[in-house]
Amino acid sequence: MCESGDLYIDTINPTGGITSGCIRSHGKIYNAVWNDFADHWHLAPNEKHIPGLCYCDYGSGLELPRRKSDPSCIGICSDTFGISVGDKPNTIPIGVAGFLLAYVDKQYKSGTLLINNKDGSLTKARWWDILLKRVVAKYIRKEQEETFNSIPVNGRHWVKII
Repeated sequence: MCESGDLYIDTINPTGGITSGCIRSHGKIYNAVWNDFADHWHLAPNEKHIPGLCYCDYGSGLELPRRKSDPSCIGICSDTFGISVGDKPNTIPIGVAGFLLAYVDKQYKSGTLLINNKDGSLTKARWWDILLKRVVAKYIRKEQEETFNSIPVNGRHWVKII
């Protein structure tokens, strides 16, 4: 019997039966304590895995961008994800939602829209980049600490994935 404040769950199992139960939540339910959700993508042969840089898909696996504001840019490699899917050999986690640490060319006002540079870092988007829908992230702030949850920051900034 569930008590006041418990979360009641009905689960339908593959055989068609229903399993009921209670979860004692103590008023709050938490998931991951990290910052983003990541999807693993295959890395191109001889390409380096560098968290905080943008990667592009040119058809043979992910590579660093070949040009600024590259339309093939699929996102930023994450090392701050709380949840990831598809982890297989020779794949890297690309942030698809949430906040992550990324290399940005300089500090911007919070909310500034960002695009990829040729080196994979981020820079301020121009109006035509916004019209062409090449925005990768939104600038939040520079991380002041040297580590975040034991991950080296290396001068990266917090960005929100767009």
